[in-house]
Amino acid sequence: MPKAIVLAGGKLPERFEIILSKEAQKYYKRIPLSIARRLDRAFVLLEENPISGGDVKPLKGDKTRYCLRIGDLRVTFQINKIKRLVLISTILPRGQAYK
Repeated sequence: MPKAIVLAGGKLPERFEIILSKEAQKYYKRIPLSIARRLDRAFVLLEENPISGGDVKPLKGDKTRYCLRIGDLRVTFQINKIKRLVLISTILPRGQAYK
């Protein structure tokens, strides 16, 4: 379990809220439980720090969107730092994610 980072003044940093699009929710509901658990662990990392949590890279040609690699799946998302939101737009197999 990672240790929590305490800021000056003794406050814990605020976590990001994860929001799945309808398309991402639809895919998430169809996957096997073992893969859903892997996604859940990745989402916890995104809540803590969406840019450096896991295998995250910015998408080429679009500096506002990111891609998280989880095995053969790709999770594409945007970050709203002001509202502390991670907006997950797609969860797809690697071959379909970049079309």
